[in-house]
Order: sequence, then C-alpha cells, then structure tokens
Amino acid sequence: MGRRKRFGYGDRPVIGGILVKHIGWESIFFVNIPVGIVAISLTLWAIKQSRDESAARRIDLFGFSSFTVFMFCLIYGLIQVNQEGNEWTSPEVWWLLGISILALVVFIAGELRLKHPMVDPRLFKIPSFTGSAIAAFCLSVGMYALLFNLSIYLQSFLGLDALETGVKLIAFTAMALLFGPLSGALMGKTSPKSLVVVSMVLLAAGVYSMSFLTHHNDPAKWIVLLPGFIIAGIGSGLINPPISNLAIGTVPVQRAGMASGVSNVARQMGSAFGIALYGAILSSRFRSLVTDGIQSLQDGQLAESAKEQVIQAIESAGPIAGSNGLTGMEQSAIFENDPLFDTYREIARASFVDGTIGIIKIASVILATGAVLCLVLIRKKDLRH
Repeated sequence: MGRRKRFGYGDRPVIGGILVKHIGWESIFFVNIPVGIVAISLTLWAIKQSRDESAARRIDLFGFSSFTVFMFCLIYGLIQVNQEGNEWTSPEVWWLLGISILALVVFIAGELRLKHPMVDPRLFKIPSFTGSAIAAFCLSVGMYALLFNLSIYLQSFLGLDALETGVKLIAFTAMALLFGPLSGALMGKTSPKSLVVVSMVLLAAGVYSMSFLTHHNDPAKWIVLLPGFIIAGIGSGLINPPISNLAIGTVPVQRAGMASGVSNVARQMGSAFGIALYGAILSSRFRSLVTDGIQSLQDGQLAESAKEQVIQAIESAGPIAGSNGLTGMEQSAIFENDPLFDTYREIARASFVDGTIGIIKIASVILATGAVLCLVLIRKKDLRH
C-alpha cells in the first residue's frame, strides 16, 4: 500500500505537467477515466473478496451526512477568508466554522450510539491508532498540501511552466520512491514509533529549510528549495509504510477495513484542509503586507488618497497576480504609466514571498507537532497483528 501511494505521488507532478502543457488543464481530470477503469479491472481480477459478516449491509447515512456537513463548512469557511471584504473575524466565516464544529460533535455523538457506525470513535481510545491517524493528517497538511502552494510559487513567481514545475518536484518524489523500500525493510528491525517520529522530524526539517526564499524572481532561484525537497522526500518515503501498518495492526481484525478507511480519510482530509488553510493565511497575510508596504510610502511619493486606491487594486488582484508582478491584473492598466508602478510591483511580489514563507513555517510547525504527538501516543504493545 505504501509503495502504491509513493508511486502515485511520485509520477503525478510530471505527468500532470505534460498534460497541462501539451493538451490543456482539463486533461488532468479526463485522464482519471481510463486510470479508474484499469484500477477497477485489476481489483476485480487480483483481490480476493472478504467481508465482516457481522457488519451492517446498510450505509450509515447519518454518519455520512454529518461528516460531510463538518468537512464542507470547515473548508468553505476557510475559503471565505480569501474573498474580498472578508477577514478571519467576518461573521460568515465564524458561522461556517461554528456549524462545522457542531456537525463534528453531532457526528461523534451519533456514531457512539449506532450499532453499526461508519466510524467507531472508540478506536481512538487506542493510542497508537490515534497516533497513526494524526501522522497521516499532519503528513498531508504539512507536506502534500504545501506542494500546491509551492507549485504556485514556482509557476507564478519564478515563471516556470507546468512541466518545468513537475520536473523540479522530482527531487522530492524520487527520494520518496527510493526510501520507501528501505522503510519496509526497517519495519522488521525497528519500532514503528521510531520510524514515524524520525520521518516526521525529517519532514519538519525539510519543510522548514524551504522557508529561505528570496524576493528575486530568477527561475534559477528554485534551487533554494532543493535541499528541502530531498530531506522531506526521504521523510515521506520512510513514513508511509509504518502509518499503514499502525492503522490496521492496532485494531481488532474485524475493524481493519474501518481503520484503513480512517487512515485514508485522514490523508484526504489533511490535504483539503491544508490547501484551504494555507490559501486563507496567504491571502490574509498578503493583504496585510501590501497595506503596510503602500502605507509606508512617503506622502511626497504618493498622496494618502491614492494609497487606498492602489491597495485596493493590488488586493483585488490577489496573491497570485501579485506574485507575477501584477501582470494580467485588470487594474494594472490604471497604474502602468505611474512612475511608482515598479515600486507597487515589488511590494506585491515581496508580500507574496513573505506570505509564502509564513505558510511554509506553519507547515513545519504542524509536522513537528505531529512528531511530538506520535512520540507520546505510539506504543509497540498496541500492535495486535
């Protein structure tokens, strides 16, 4: 399972880059149709049917619905922070996040009462199982979700195309592919806790080392990310097998399918949450830094009344247009002949880079926190099989 995950993460940046560059961005969705057909066919042919005979044959609609509301309101609430006129303190954001928390409480309470729940919350009484879920979640939030923002940095700020960006990410994915088999070999010689904690520390260190970005948009500056890609790639390769092993190996055999599902959902939830969280933080930070940068200009350079207009124009463009020096921004035509246009552009670019550095550091803290929690929670004695 770990190897298949690494292969999926390893080849998709390059394949995605080829498809986007030579066919179009829509092709990244259409390609899933033949891939899905092949996967289903291989599953039917190669995997032996098995089931928990004591499990219910009905879908847990209550659990499905309440968890969907929880995730939808959480992600949509974070997305709303990006919208013009919204901040973290906006009522709409707080309402959505509040409903999300309420839906989670309802989900947990309801699942505890059901005879055949979609997810049995009692599984989280097993410390090692909880640790594996936290590791999977933190891995996706701290690393895989961050790759989305790093791709924006490489393309919008450094000016690389989709294929060039995919090639640069090979440094990360190649390490994950190379060190995955080593992790499998080490699992029989060392404890799962050691592998997970060391992997999380490597990921945290690798991600933090990516925070030394500069304000220069020379494409060659991508090399600053290379050491981090290598270190984090090693951590990513080492961590997947023990996470999967802990998820299914610390619960009763009849709950193995449920445990595996929880682990996979934790990964997917982490990616969705991380992308939304980083987008909200980057957008909020970008607006704050742009405002500070424009306001710092002397009145002799730019009148106070004009500052608000410039700030609004750059903020309306958002971090991505700002990272590209306002190129393609509708409002840029207003300022093209302004003698301070280059200054506005540098402020926008610097704000994007500093905002990106901020989310990279947050990602490293999330991974480091995950390492500490796994150190405390994971125990060898919890392994049942």
